[in-house]
Amino acid sequence: RAQEVLLNENQRIINERIKTERDARRAAERADPKRAQERAENEKAFLQKQKDAAARAADLEERRKDAPRRAQENKSGVKLD
Repeated sequence: RAQEVLLNENQRIINERIKTERDARRAAERADPKRAQERAENEKAFLQKQKDAAARAADLEERRKDAPRRAQENKSGVKLD
């Protein structure tokens, strides 16, 4: 039992050190200017995709609202503009 407690204590200490090293590595990567530029580009691309999706949704809604008029045009064969 005493060995088990000692083993668990040592494992906990080692895991804390590993976590500290991993956190330090992550902090260094986030501070890297190249990574920062890459994140900024990714964010810009994401926002552009969001705008495009919103525009497509608005266009689709407009088409749905306009559908009865277009259907009437198709039935009559005459433009109703």
